[in-house]
Parts: sequence; C-alpha cells; structure tokens
Amino acid sequence: MKVIFKIQFLLILFLFLFSNVLAVSSGLNAGFVNGLWYSKTPFFSGENVRIYTVIQNQSGFDIIGTVGFFDNGNLLSQSDFSIVNGRLIEKWADWIPFQGEHEISVKISNTKKIEIGKDPETIDLISNVPILEKYEIDSHKDFH
Repeated sequence: MKVIFKIQFLLILFLFLFSNVLAVSSGLNAGFVNGLWYSKTPFFSGENVRIYTVIQNQSGFDIIGTVGFFDNGNLLSQSDFSIVNGRLIEKWADWIPFQGEHEISVKISNTKKIEIGKDPETIDLISNVPILEKYEIDSHKDFH
C-alpha cells in the first residue's frame, strides 16, 4: 500500500514539474499587443514622429527586459522595461524619417522572470514576435 502511494506521489510530482518546464519552454502569455502607433499620420520626411507600442503581461509574475525600435535594421531607441503581472505598459521611440523606404520594427530581448526572494530567470514570451511595418516616406508637401 505504501509503495503504491509513493509511486502515485512521485508520478504526480513528476507530471507537475514536467508541465511547468513545458510552460516555460513554450513561452509565456506576455509580449506585444498587436501593432505600432504613431503620433501623427500621415507623416513626411523631416518631421518629428513618435512611434508607440504596448507590452502586456499575463504570465503570473513580474517581467523585466529590453525593447528596441529599429528603422531599416538600425537602432532608433532601446530602453529597459519592468512590467507587473496583469498590466500593460507603453514604450515609445522618437524618429525623424527621411524620404524613401522604411521598415520599422520593434523587438523585445533579455526577458527575465522576477519573483520576490529569487534570482531573475531567463524566459521566452509567447507574444515576442517582432512587429514589422513598411512605409514609403514622401518629402513634406507645401499646401499653398
């Protein structure tokens, strides 16, 4: 009887630990909310434009990381973030586009799980697919 109980206990413990490993390896419910937003549209070459994105966290714990904004693969702005479980945060980058084609992207990196009394733990996020948008920027048009 005791042997069967021990085997059942060990089996349940193994399944619990294994399911937690799968949850971490498959990604956590946190990351970008769909899309990028701009301080104005349309915008033209030489104008100051702010690019916005939103990051959400429904992981069950707090998260820290870095978000980077890029124009044609070149870094526009990078900043660290900290997001409490169950919250959204907004991040932005200022940009002055020039005439021509632009591929605007935003990426999250260096994500870590933060829990009280524990060391930060590297994690993957479900919604950590970089956002990419393409634009053809025209020179500023004068309307006389």
